[in-house]
Amino acid sequence: MNKKKVLIGVSSVFVIALLITTLILTLGSDNDNVVYQTEPEEKEVNQVGGFLTLMLETGPGTGEYQESTSGSWPGDDYIFNKNMSACENGGELSWDSSTNSVKLLANSSDACYIYFDKRVTLADVCSTDENLSECIINYYNATGDMDNGLYYHDADLANGAEDYSYRYAGANPNNYVCFGDDCSNEDNLYRIIGVFGSEVKLIKNTSIGYYVWDESNNTNWNATRKPSIYTTLDDTYYNSLEESWQNKIATNSWEVGGATYANVYSSPVQTVYNYEVGAYQNGYEDTMKIGLMYVSDYGYAASRNYWAAALTCYNNAINSNWMYLDSTEWTISRFSDSHVFTFSSGCLTEMGDYTFSLFPVSVRPVFYLKENVTYVSGDGSKENPIQIDYKQTLADYVISQYTGTDGDNGLYYHDSDLANGAGDNSYRYAGANPNNYVCFGSNASTCPSDNLYRIMGVFGNEVKLIKNTSYGNYAWESDYSGQGNTWDATIKPDIRNTLNSTFLGTISSTWQNKIATHAYKVGGMAQDNSYTAKQYYNTEVGNGSSSTTDSMKIGLMYVSDYGYAASPDYWATALYNYSGEAYNSDWMYLGDYEWTISRSSSLSTNAFTVYSSGSVVGLYDFYNFVHDTRAVRPVFYLNSNITYVSGSGTSSDPIRIN
Repeated sequence: MNKKKVLIGVSSVFVIALLITTLILTLGSDNDNVVYQTEPEEKEVNQVGGFLTLMLETGPGTGEYQESTSGSWPGDDYIFNKNMSACENGGELSWDSSTNSVKLLANSSDACYIYFDKRVTLADVCSTDENLSECIINYYNATGDMDNGLYYHDADLANGAEDYSYRYAGANPNNYVCFGDDCSNEDNLYRIIGVFGSEVKLIKNTSIGYYVWDESNNTNWNATRKPSIYTTLDDTYYNSLEESWQNKIATNSWEVGGATYANVYSSPVQTVYNYEVGAYQNGYEDTMKIGLMYVSDYGYAASRNYWAAALTCYNNAINSNWMYLDSTEWTISRFSDSHVFTFSSGCLTEMGDYTFSLFPVSVRPVFYLKENVTYVSGDGSKENPIQIDYKQTLADYVISQYTGTDGDNGLYYHDSDLANGAGDNSYRYAGANPNNYVCFGSNASTCPSDNLYRIMGVFGNEVKLIKNTSYGNYAWESDYSGQGNTWDATIKPDIRNTLNSTFLGTISSTWQNKIATHAYKVGGMAQDNSYTAKQYYNTEVGNGSSSTTDSMKIGLMYVSDYGYAASPDYWATALYNYSGEAYNSDWMYLGDYEWTISRSSSLSTNAFTVYSSGSVVGLYDFYNFVHDTRAVRPVFYLNSNITYVSGSGTSSDPIRIN
């Protein structure tokens, strides 16, 4: 079969003998040296050059190629395939991205086939409703060594952060995100710094204006003092966003202790990273939604061939750094009582006017998106930015039911101000019968009674469930006189296997994957019949608890869980006396003898039991020897990315999750 060739004419004439010549073959839509012909002409012996066939992949990853009918090199949506490109007479081909051309190393006229792969874009890899962080990571994995602007900062990446982040670097990667309802408004364009854990970190593409870092020229940032920039970002800017977009921003811990001038100013970016947020940081953390870029964020946004250079003056890299703003710009990193690191004209500025914290310079907000922010569309280019959505997590849904008034919707926020509360900043359901039912393990339109669970509360970003009915009666540990209630790194009681093997095995893998592996405190505690829910909390899992933990999917309720499920009127009552009105106001009361996860540290034969009368006992009694069989209700934490789908939380309309 005849193949169409592209003839590259060369104006110079050479004697070829054994001369090795490098040609830079350039093509363009108006290149007069490009002609087409059906059959190759006889090559002249005094002409270096020859015939070039351009082969373009038909689509991303298809592995099928068609001959190009164009007289120019393909655009940025194609990538030169060095492995497949070859010449018939041994000429060597390479692609020069800086000049957008192919180099041919040859000692004679040659006929060459140049292959280009269709560039895989984010849109080719990501699916609607996929978590954006997973989408970006999958894009990195799918493109391999292709020029996608992404770098995985593991221990093998030379001069990298070694924090296992995925960061964009280079002149202009496709990392644009539309953060706002109108994507045609450039004010809504942000760019992805990278993926950190399960969260995507964004920076605004343009400045929001000129602001001082601190109006008092005091850069101290600690538990009792915050600089002016904190209010500018976490109050003024944050409140300028619509609520639907505020809800997509995660609350995050930011390292704001700063770094010394000597450790940052003349150091390469890896050293700067370690002193700002890595192994050598020794500063203060603040929890907030909006921050600024770190010096190391800017350093790692440059092309990787600059990462070994000192940040003293990165101006040589401004054309290779997508984060460059062409304006003096604040970072979050301070280096003295009055100075903060800034970038100006691509340089990390020296100590002077533009580093005094009371000097107004450009501010670009930086924040992390919540884990459940999802990809909708877009390839990340400025013309087609990534559009996002947010699936409300179950944890966020539960928290949204808290109105700010304890007791509304049966929820109580256990902060330090809640009388007799746990003080762990959890959101817990309490009272006789709150709407906290969840259908777990079934998608049937009417949830089977065996699949009804109830929400104990939100702990951190995880929702904790307990089965509504008993799974059955089981011994806590059958070896009563030998092993007893021992639970440590090597010895596990029978109840652990009952929960994490027998019970867990009844759940399909789809639903098992929704359960988090969690560290349960299993050190036990001494019995004290005067203990209230708060006192049990402190000795079970709080400041006075044992350090012994076990990581597992399924556990049992703590004594304090049961205590805090009652109306707060009884939180100051000893759980030994939880009976009558107390258990009638406690939604967790089963009406049976029931095991807790808490073992007695006083007697090796006993574990704490909730009695059918509603009271809690842990010492010698006929009803709490570990070899006795008692009701077991599995307890577990859901993964933090589990989303709310529907349901009001009643037993007839339980919450559905995904």
